[in-house]
Amino acid sequence: MGMSMIGDLSRHLVSVRHNAQIKDRLNTLSQELSTGRVWDLTGHLGRDQARFHDTTRQLDLIKTQVRSLDETENFLSVAQLALTRTGEAGESAATALLSVVTETSPQQRAAASTEAERAFEAMVGALNTHVADRPIFGGTELGQAPLSNGSDMLQAVVTAASGATDAAGVVAAVDTWFDSPGGGFMMSAYAGSTTDNLVRPIGDGEVIEIQARADHGAIRATLKAAALGAIAGDAALALSDSDRASLLRRSGEALVESALPLTQLRADLGASEERIGLASTRLSAQETALSIARNEMSSADSYETASALQQVQLQLETHYTLTARLSRLSLTEYLR
Repeated sequence: MGMSMIGDLSRHLVSVRHNAQIKDRLNTLSQELSTGRVWDLTGHLGRDQARFHDTTRQLDLIKTQVRSLDETENFLSVAQLALTRTGEAGESAATALLSVVTETSPQQRAAASTEAERAFEAMVGALNTHVADRPIFGGTELGQAPLSNGSDMLQAVVTAASGATDAAGVVAAVDTWFDSPGGGFMMSAYAGSTTDNLVRPIGDGEVIEIQARADHGAIRATLKAAALGAIAGDAALALSDSDRASLLRRSGEALVESALPLTQLRADLGASEERIGLASTRLSAQETALSIARNEMSSADSYETASALQQVQLQLETHYTLTARLSRLSLTEYLR
């Protein structure tokens, strides 16, 4: 009787273990069929493991490059928007400034000057735009806004031109403040880098150089034109009405003249955006090809998996049938 009990127990343990193995295999095949990927990747790959891991590494590198391109593309997109706002502010002010003539009333002159001041403030605000806490128009200087406060700049320009007694003198003072290497703009208004442009990689050893700094000639010309109109109505300048009208018209003309260089700067950014688009397309094609190759290495054959699943299901059903029959065995059943 004791041996019979030990035999029954052994048989039970073997049955339980066999049942667990069949269920594990069933679960594995079910998962492979639903996901399309093999469960035991290491065993499936064999000698292809190195190629699989190299493909995965290349995919990870491409994804990193794609993220970098996306960031640069967003950076350039925001820069384009800022330059568009700058140009639109200049166009709006130019319309008001060019309507001024010698006979224009003091109220109309004041309104035109105010419009130029608003445009200048809007330009400064646009050029101080940040992306992810990084200023766009400061070159490689990423720690602070490239331009100082708009009203502070205008006050500094007024101070620089305060000794002028006519329109020509004011224009010369404003030119010196904005364009001279030792002038107020470079010494106190612009806080970005003065020699280095921001360089971003775009893949395969290629880089783009973003030259749109706030000290760029086209941007400075636009700011200078708006500043001239903004200070034309300042009471601190001892000017005649005709001189003030002359400054306002000169401001409007300069804003029109500065539109073309500003457009060219935007075109340069557009060319960089186009190169990023081409690089993105190239990386996307590489990513697709590598993903297909990796999937082929790790995918489970659906037909073979389904066939194996049916076999395991049949095996499990057979196991349950045999277990049920064995559990009903007795001397009486045996003798029948």
